Amino acid sequence: MRRHFLVGCLIVLWAASGAWAQTSVKSIDHPVYDNGPYGYQVTLPRGLTYIRASPPSPNHGVSIDLRSGAKLWVDASYTDSSTNEEEADVVTTGCRIDYKRPATLAGQSALSLRFTCPASGNSRGYTEVITFTVHSQGDRSLADYQVGLRVYGSDISREDKVLFGKVVGAFHFEK
Repeated sequence: MRRHFLVGCLIVLWAASGAWAQTSVKSIDHPVYDNGPYGYQVTLPRGLTYIRASPPSPNHGVSIDLRSGAKLWVDASYTDSSTNEEEADVVTTGCRIDYKRPATLAGQSALSLRFTCPASGNSRGYTEVITFTVHSQGDRSLADYQVGLRVYGSDISREDKVLFGKVVGAFHFEK
């Protein structure tokens, strides 16, 4: 019994250290990210390296550090929000909304937001553009499916905007 307890403690400490939490993947080798737990896929443009969670970490999506210093991500997370508008309020809390407009994500009604958040405490100020939908796949609970782009400061490069648009267009739900 004591041995199982000690082994369990070591596993928890190893996981907490991040030893197995992430895997780096090149889109040239694996262009399609398939997220079975949340029922979506996205084809990522060539030339990107993306980070995805490795078991036993939760599998929500991928993040990509861009050459410009921006961060791009595709994510799904269960939510208590029941509408896109409710989720927009949650996502933008404490930030200035630059625009909010109707959009689609994988054929679902979505919102596209640009918002700016001030620096606070230990975090720098940033601007985000996200396209998201609160959606339920089959018998799953409601989830916030989103593609996002964050820059520190307020200027989003044209190249990053184009890449963001490509990823939004390449997102789809599994059948």
